[in-house]
Amino acid sequence: EINDNDVLNGRGASVNSHHGNQKFRALCFSRKAEFVAGNHAAKRRIAVEVVNITLSLPGRFLKRRGDRDPWSQLTHEKAVLKACQVMRDFKRPDRVAARELLVAQGGKKRQRANASTPGIDTTAPVASLAPIVENPFGVHDHDVLSGRGAFVNGHTGNARFRQLALDRKPQFDAGNYSEKRALATEIVGCIRQLNPPGRFLKRVADNGAIAKSAETSWNWEELTDEQSIHKACQVMRDIRRVDRIDGRRPRGSKARRPFHEPAVLRQQQRIPHEVLLTAAAAATTVEEAAVAATEEILDKTFDSGGKQETKLESSHLECRETGV
Repeated sequence: EINDNDVLNGRGASVNSHHGNQKFRALCFSRKAEFVAGNHAAKRRIAVEVVNITLSLPGRFLKRRGDRDPWSQLTHEKAVLKACQVMRDFKRPDRVAARELLVAQGGKKRQRANASTPGIDTTAPVASLAPIVENPFGVHDHDVLSGRGAFVNGHTGNARFRQLALDRKPQFDAGNYSEKRALATEIVGCIRQLNPPGRFLKRVADNGAIAKSAETSWNWEELTDEQSIHKACQVMRDIRRVDRIDGRRPRGSKARRPFHEPAVLRQQQRIPHEVLLTAAAAATTVEEAAVAATEEILDKTFDSGGKQETKLESSHLECRETGV
């Protein structure tokens, strides 16, 4: 049976209003500031502490597939991931802005009529919002589109995204990995804090695959936080690169040599011709000197060998004459 300390996975009023979920959200909110300021290891440590506190109440992390299916307990790793998700998404600026926009537009929030003065309209006037310019594909000017082509490059959201990346380009090039990721996260946050919140979208086919053909039936799908940060890093890295002109490499600017060409020949082609001639002449001189020295040594060896042979013959004759 479910107790008041259990944390339920799911959606709806019954899950959100459960006493265990309320305590779990309050515990996550108390660690929200520390979670946002920490790195990956610190965030995981905080999530583990939140899970351990919930389990010590005692409480459990439960889930079920359908409304009539029995509840099953989550593993410790999945409970830690859920704690990270709650602390990350709790009171996100883009979600708060979306709620405020929904309330400003009328939404589905009911307003009670004033029974004492029925003839007077006491509702506060709502300021008119600027209309959202939408294109035929269902995205607005704050969205950032992934892909190629004139439609994607000329989109207003992509132009704003490139300008944000260009403003942070010097800091990105001079920073380390952590600083570069912080800049990319900042850009993603700027896009998602717009009103209405901007999204990072990619074009996918109806079957879930990436749409590559114009004839394919497709729609737009939102990227994850990690994919959006990776895209921001990529744009800051590649924008205004030295080897690119207007985002494209000029043809014939970097002709590749055949892969089978020896490295020695490529090195020789980079050496001036005069230097090669001087080196060849020096090598010839050294070789001739070595040959002359070798011949001189051989001549001396042959001369000394002939004298020794003459001495041996004379001593042999003397021995024969004396009868020895």
